[in-house]
Amino acid sequence: MKIEYSQQPVVTSKQGQSIVYGISKGAYPFHNFIHNTLAIANFDVLMPAMTIVTTGKDEWTEGCMRYRTQSTLTSLEYLVEGEMLFETPRGEFTIQPGQVFIVHYNEDSRMTALSKFLIKRTLIMPGELTSQLVCAMGLHNVDYVEMNEFGQSTLEAFDKIYAEIEKHEQGYNSRITQQAFNILVNIRQLTSTSRYPAVLRKTLEYIYSNVDKKLSIEDLSKFARASSGTLNNLFNKYFQISTAEYVSQHKIKLAKTMLLHENSYIKEIAAKLGYANQFYFSADFKKRTGQTPKQFRESKNNLLNK
Repeated sequence: MKIEYSQQPVVTSKQGQSIVYGISKGAYPFHNFIHNTLAIANFDVLMPAMTIVTTGKDEWTEGCMRYRTQSTLTSLEYLVEGEMLFETPRGEFTIQPGQVFIVHYNEDSRMTALSKFLIKRTLIMPGELTSQLVCAMGLHNVDYVEMNEFGQSTLEAFDKIYAEIEKHEQGYNSRITQQAFNILVNIRQLTSTSRYPAVLRKTLEYIYSNVDKKLSIEDLSKFARASSGTLNNLFNKYFQISTAEYVSQHKIKLAKTMLLHENSYIKEIAAKLGYANQFYFSADFKKRTGQTPKQFRESKNNLLNK
């Protein structure tokens, strides 16, 4: 996904949909990026999965600008030094050091350097699964966030992802996916406090932290100290589904990621997600996806091996 810089629109995605307009200043923006060649080579196959194709550091100078239309990717941008103006359909935001801003899938956005010198870190993830995860985590309307206590660990995660891609050792795609997922989890934690009522927030945090349990509506009601009717009303209001359906959908999304990026046995994944046994997990997975976990995993592997 190489971007050529020009004041004219440049097609940058393999699908020919995402367009980038740019204003450069001499050699800036200067990019020290590393590309995940395995992911890029299998872009069409891996696009449904959460896949990192590029990460690294870039340096900007005042006046540099990039305007992306109909983005076919999600990117996490961590500002290390300087100030940047970030514009999205929801508004204009002056990004400060220590803040992460998000370029969302299928949206227009523009970023402009306001400082004489600016450094940011970038993590680029194309495809729909990342966007679905962002939505499932309640981040689809989040444009930026102050990373606060997660600032150092976020920078360390960027470093680890860069090093993993550079070393290219067995299983690295799974490890970098987990690092990226951890960043999203931290962003969700930082933004959720003002997004949902306390009872719903408490319930969601319990769900996210206890996916290895059965998580019945009775258990959730007891933990949240709220009736099942109250919880269902809240989940229907904010997610348009019942509490039980939210739990089930969340587990199936996690199951897909595990099947694609982990080498665990299916019975081990079932246990990690709180299912009574492999057979119940397989039945629920097939009911919701049309494939058994084994068929889902094999179909992706067959595509990769072609």
